[in-house]
Amino acid sequence: MAQTGLAVLIDQFLRKIKLYWQIVFLVSVVVYGVSFLHHLQFRKGIPLSPGTYKTLDQVFFVLALVLAVGIFLYKRKFFKIKYFQNRLEELLGEHPEADARQLMRLLLRELERRFKTVWFMGAALIALGVVEYWITFSSYNMNVYFVVGLYSIFLNYPRQDLLVDIPFLVQEVLKEAGKENMSEEMP
Repeated sequence: MAQTGLAVLIDQFLRKIKLYWQIVFLVSVVVYGVSFLHHLQFRKGIPLSPGTYKTLDQVFFVLALVLAVGIFLYKRKFFKIKYFQNRLEELLGEHPEADARQLMRLLLRELERRFKTVWFMGAALIALGVVEYWITFSSYNMNVYFVVGLYSIFLNYPRQDLLVDIPFLVQEVLKEAGKENMSEEMP
């Protein structure tokens, strides 16, 4: 099955951002791995008083909870079909001369920022656990935050199925605006 021009743009986009995803993933795993290896080699006691440790633990937990809920709400808002359609309509209003390829590029440029933001939020969750470890030398929360952050990064891997409906939406938005674009076929 021959790919349309819009589907090719999505493939190019996915190839480009997958490399970025891999970098975020690898840096997160390496930072955690170094800290975990330190924990295995130098099992130090907690250098803080119990009250200070409990306060820090609660502060880090609240920050982790804010990040986890933030990831959930961010993804729920920006990674759904209705958002894509509304944003395409807004982009067409901002760029009335845009054809299907230009509209697709504009949306993909924005989605790249959205993907990166959600990956950084997951990586920040891992980093939060690592920072807490280096302050307290307690690895429990570091491990929990690593699992949750890594799960978030994996869950938001840039997949073709997340973007499969966008070429159709581009065509529909152009059709609704009265801009028939027969040079781009629907997939």
